[in-house]
Amino acid sequence: MEDHTHKLSALLLMWIAFSFNQHAAPAPSTQKDLAGSKAKAEQGTTRKEGRFFSLEKLDARKYTLVLADSNEQKDSFVTLMPLDSLEISLLKNTGTNIILNYRNYFNPVRKRTEKLVQSMIPIYDLSSK
Repeated sequence: MEDHTHKLSALLLMWIAFSFNQHAAPAPSTQKDLAGSKAKAEQGTTRKEGRFFSLEKLDARKYTLVLADSNEQKDSFVTLMPLDSLEISLLKNTGTNIILNYRNYFNPVRKRTEKLVQSMIPIYDLSSK
């Protein structure tokens, strides 16, 4: 019995080693690769710039992010990329402090179209912090 256990253990270790070697290491990304990837991800999205107004947790993964424009008109977005309290405190105090790209998504559960954030760039004011 012990001999079979050693053989099975050795076989398992060989299989694990073989499995790890089957995946090629990812090639380092160049600035051109990153720019192309960003452009591809932003295709079909709408860009929105605004000032952070609020963030509310919807469930374990989703948040509602509210931005205000220069006329104080508010717009809501569903995001999986929340800002924590430290990030919010570091946001630029005046003018645009968040740039995001979103897609319109019909939510069949809520029976309405929502703006789903695809990418977000917070603009921080690190000079006085």
